[in-house]
Amino acid sequence: MMPKVALWNPENTSLWNLLFTPAFGAWIHARNWSALGEEKRAQESMYWFFGVLNLVAWMMPFLPVDDMVAAIFIVNGIWHFGFSKLQEAYVKEKLGGIYGSKSWRQPLRVATVGLLLFVVFKLSIAAQVCR
Repeated sequence: MMPKVALWNPENTSLWNLLFTPAFGAWIHARNWSALGEEKRAQESMYWFFGVLNLVAWMMPFLPVDDMVAAIFIVNGIWHFGFSKLQEAYVKEKLGGIYGSKSWRQPLRVATVGLLLFVVFKLSIAAQVCR
């Protein structure tokens, strides 16, 4: 049996993704995979992280808000059912669902700043288009 490790709750990650995009969840899961000694899976999560960041950074600012929200929900669904559930099952199977709980305070602060910067950027683009 693996020693007790500290993780962010992988199930809660999917809920936070609804606000912060799957990039947030992919980063959290990458850190969790590393703590679990699963470096290949951590790397796969980081591919998701950078992929979603690229999607948000290069495509989303130019889409209407409703299209942007729809695209994020689609990507979130793919990430959740294709990858997030894998970590949830792993933690239940290998650790019996027992692990130390990491604080959400710092990741949520960083994600909130990122979201606010994105909103300011999106609003500045909208203001330029309206001129």
